[in-house]
Amino acid sequence: MVNDRIVGLALDEYASVLCDLPNDGVALRNASMNLARACGSSLGFDGFRVLPVDNRI
Repeated sequence: MVNDRIVGLALDEYASVLCDLPNDGVALRNASMNLARACGSSLGFDGFRVLPVDNRI
């Protein structure tokens, strides 16, 4: 897997949510899905939609 800028940003966002909002299931789900999408994109799988991390979907 390539750790490019987008993956790094998604990882930072996930870590931030994990530390700051550990009981917010929606934020954790969205941050983890964004990280998965960033990793997929770095491997060449595109077309995924990034979700907002907070509850304001």
